[in-house]
Amino acid sequence: MIPHPNKKIGRELAVVNADFCAACGICAGSCPSSSPFRHNETLVTGIDMPQLPVDSIRRWLDEVLADETRHGEKVIVIGCDHAVDVSAIATPEVISLSLICTGMLPPAFVEYAIRRGAAGVLLTGCRSGGCAFRQGNQWTEDRIAGRREPHLRSNVDPSRVNIVWADRGDEAELQTAISQFKYSLSEVSHEPSH
Repeated sequence: MIPHPNKKIGRELAVVNADFCAACGICAGSCPSSSPFRHNETLVTGIDMPQLPVDSIRRWLDEVLADETRHGEKVIVIGCDHAVDVSAIATPEVISLSLICTGMLPPAFVEYAIRRGAAGVLLTGCRSGGCAFRQGNQWTEDRIAGRREPHLRSNVDPSRVNIVWADRGDEAELQTAISQFKYSLSEVSHEPSH
């Protein structure tokens, strides 16, 4: 971390040391400025992955959630390039995106997807304890549970968010988990409001 150029006390900027960088993107998921709710035409963050900028994730979400050819309640599945192949489970209602590491997803994107029309968001990646980048699973769980900044805001209905860790070859297991999640989402949407 280095002092912020605006010279405000307590403000710092992250600087990547290329000699130690594993190119996982977890730092992008940690950046508080990586919020899709910012009104900039192009989302520019404090730290980003050149091969998969956070802005491209927002654009992808905007596109798939606005796609009127996809009928039914849409479930967004966000996974990891090193784990279960999320593209293998995609359907018109189950929309998948694979990231470098699930830990690179800023939690605000979960809320953004739900606000933009997703019935729910399921996060997946390497099996627990087997993260290709060591901390991706733990930091994702901690951010979603509110134990680590940036965290998923408490106004997000926790029944609309699910985490299932699955490795390559676990596609059938993930498919079962998605089916159960979709069923639980349909039960939530049919509950009477108070």
